[in-house]
Amino acid sequence: YYKFVSYSGTWDEAYTHSVNNQQAVAGRSVQGWMATVGSEGENAWITRYLDADAWLGARDDGADTPANEGDWRWVTPSDDLAGDLFFVQNDPPYSGGGTVQSGYFANWSSGEPNDYLNGSPGEDCAQFYASSSERLDPAVTFGGVDLDSSAYWNDLPCDSSSLSGYIWEYR
Repeated sequence: YYKFVSYSGTWDEAYTHSVNNQQAVAGRSVQGWMATVGSEGENAWITRYLDADAWLGARDDGADTPANEGDWRWVTPSDDLAGDLFFVQNDPPYSGGGTVQSGYFANWSSGEPNDYLNGSPGEDCAQFYASSSERLDPAVTFGGVDLDSSAYWNDLPCDSSSLSGYIWEYR
């Protein structure tokens, strides 16, 4: 289950909010986390819930450990992808692009992630672009539904509070 949660705050604040606040699902309160994405179909499915640009449960290890700059991991708890390295950014990181790790999925917008501000403060947290999506031809099927678009991702400074919320997930 996925849901757009309206929340104005930094990535860290949104992350804390996602794991500490239950959401209503079918009349009951459920514990969840910021969404992770394991496939093109899942990304397309989540695109249906985007009301605006939103935080995603991925982070560049460089945010906490400069030696690991450019190593993108899923950081959300209680998920089969938690802690997994799924993407390695080109070196130097600010050149944009990189390599999806074998068995994983990424849907970065062209030239992303690029760590645009290169450590000042840097762009180490992932977001969905609600307004930028690729048309899937042919459509992919996820959960028995044919989906024809999939949102691209961008890296953004973790201390940015410009997004309108995050995508929340539970299983």
